[in-house]
Amino acid sequence: MVVSAYFAKPGTSDHVRIELHLSELEQTKRKQFKFINIWAYHHKFIDIIREGEEVLIEGHTTYKIFVKVKNMKRAFRKPHMEFSYGLTDKIKTIAATLMHYQKYM
Repeated sequence: MVVSAYFAKPGTSDHVRIELHLSELEQTKRKQFKFINIWAYHHKFIDIIREGEEVLIEGHTTYKIFVKVKNMKRAFRKPHMEFSYGLTDKIKTIAATLMHYQKYM
């Protein structure tokens, strides 16, 4: 909880009015895991899934799934960065090539 105070200008009295403002802290929401289909074509995809499944975790089933998915999310970062690096330039090149071929059709 966040508390802020506003002190009014003192008048003729020896009392000063104070306004207190209370507000709840906004909790940062964690990003949900989003599977991107292109990952399935990465040469390490099966290895990442197997490694994630083989990890032994104690606790409730839901907790186990949460931890495994979280670990896989970390493991997919590097392949994702490899794929998406320079993606804008790749798309521009493909679009230019497509325009070139469509021009001569």
